[in-house]
Formats: sequence, structure tokens, C-alpha cells
Amino acid sequence: MTKLKEERTARVQAERTNAILMHVNKTYTATEIAKELGFKSAIALNNDLGSRKIQFRQNDTWLLYSRYADCGYVEIKQEVLDNGKVIYHRRFTQLGREWLVKIYNKEQLKASVN
Repeated sequence: MTKLKEERTARVQAERTNAILMHVNKTYTATEIAKELGFKSAIALNNDLGSRKIQFRQNDTWLLYSRYADCGYVEIKQEVLDNGKVIYHRRFTQLGREWLVKIYNKEQLKASVN
């Protein structure tokens, strides 16, 4: 019976890993993450992340603080408009999405215990 349970656990874990790997190249907008976490908008999420000192705003772009910047949580693409203005598009990676979900899930868990 234990052997069967171990095999089932290993299969479930393999399926989870496979599901993550299938979406590893997908990126998410702040709006998508905000909706998943229950925020009203990307603006609300970005402001909350700013108040937590996870990110800061510079030149109309949200950037992660240095302790998070090289963790692979976001992908930033630069676009040069016809008028010469440079804009940056930030998208969260799957790793970044999971990181944010963990942060907010831990907080919800603490709130429900207290």
C-alpha cells in the first residue's frame, strides 16, 4: 500500500512540474497578476508593491529594487516610438508570478490565523 501511495505522489508531482514547464515562457501583465491576487487594478497592485519596497517608480516605469532585480521575476522590453520616445514594457515571468502569489498567500494565511 505504501509503494502505491509513493508512486501516486511521484506522479502527481511530475504532473505539476510538467504543467509549470509548459508555461515557463509565458509572461503576465501586472493586470493579469492583479486580478489573480484580488486587486482592483494593476495600479493598485503596483502601488501596493511600491509600499512594500518591492518596486519603485522611475521615469513612468515600475522597477524592482536591486535585491529582486536579478531574480528573473520580470522581463522588460524597450520600445522606441516613432517620435523617438522610449517606453518600457514590463511583464512578470512565471517565476515572478509564483513569487508574488506566495507573498500574498502567506499574508492571507497569517490574516486568517489571527
